[in-house]
Amino acid sequence: MKWTQEPDEDDETQVNHALVLEPGEPLLPAFVEYWKRILTDGCAKAKKSHWESLAIDIAECQVEGDEQGCMQAVFHNGQQNPCSSIARYFVRGDMFTLIQPRGEDNKSFNRRQIRWLLEQFTILKQAARDAEVRQLFERINAIRRLPIEASTAYGWFDLQVDKDSFGRLPSEDREMLAGRDPGPPNPLKDLMGGVIDFD
Repeated sequence: MKWTQEPDEDDETQVNHALVLEPGEPLLPAFVEYWKRILTDGCAKAKKSHWESLAIDIAECQVEGDEQGCMQAVFHNGQQNPCSSIARYFVRGDMFTLIQPRGEDNKSFNRRQIRWLLEQFTILKQAARDAEVRQLFERINAIRRLPIEASTAYGWFDLQVDKDSFGRLPSEDREMLAGRDPGPPNPLKDLMGGVIDFD
């Protein structure tokens, strides 16, 4: 694994950091290094960036021959917008691949996708138990509390890095995992997210 720098797609003055993994490299030690970089920078740039939370999502490769999948972590300000004075952080590798085979219906794939996403986030939580990573969490939370949210197929949930379990999943994810139809999306949910709890 090695760290590389990438220009930001939206801000040419911003440089992002990507941890690129070789095929077959395990995720756990990579996620330990990932946490170290994110938290170290978050501590160093807490005053300048005014971060209020961290958002983590996965953009997996779903089509053979498509570009490599990745995990992305972004510091957000109080308005839930990406902080402009601190980098985005990526982990890139072939392990972020989830192909929908011919003959698998969309509901089955979506259910498998949710489980797969939660498996990746479980490894990320395990990496947060590393002794040095725990010290960095203590350091950054001493500056101010850092809420961390992760994204699934239908929305965001509390990663709860200090607990064995995840926070409450979006209702659509829970319905899918239970084998039920999540129903039509609620257009007010995205507009009022964080103001009204629709779950």
